[in-house]
Amino acid sequence: MAHRLIFLLFPQIGMTMLPQMDYVIDVQKYYYSPAIFTYAILWAPISEEILSRRIIFTVAQKKHGNVYAITISAFLFALAHYNLPQFFSTLCLGLLIGYFAVLTDNVYIGVIIHVANNMYASIREMILGDKIWEMSQADFFINAIMGIFILLFSIFMINFETHNLAKRQKIDFRES
Repeated sequence: MAHRLIFLLFPQIGMTMLPQMDYVIDVQKYYYSPAIFTYAILWAPISEEILSRRIIFTVAQKKHGNVYAITISAFLFALAHYNLPQFFSTLCLGLLIGYFAVLTDNVYIGVIIHVANNMYASIREMILGDKIWEMSQADFFINAIMGIFILLFSIFMINFETHNLAKRQKIDFRES
């Protein structure tokens, strides 16, 4: 989602990535397979969050603190997707999930956010298919607004759920 907004605002960035777009389009065609859809919305988020947040994040947090752990786990999470057009959106998602990992001390919140993101993206790709590349700037803007609304709603719900936890313990993002 974020990468589409960046391409809308800075089309020259998107133009440099056109050779990789063919790969993205080929991968999107597999979303129609129930096995791939299930993998994308269940197995991938669970396994990626265990690796990114349970292992990498925890080790980095113990050695260097919260900010470093959030940053390095998000960066490695984005790199692990092997997809430059999605790098910005996966980096933002990784930063958000890392923040909530610190706030809640719970990897399952990250899994829920990741599942919701992948489900939204998978369903959107299934509905739009190849038409997504024919969308006007207004369509991209509406799509970005929908994504931002879903993100804000998710943040609100997670904040609501973790409000009491944050009240009970002081969380310092500079310390581990």
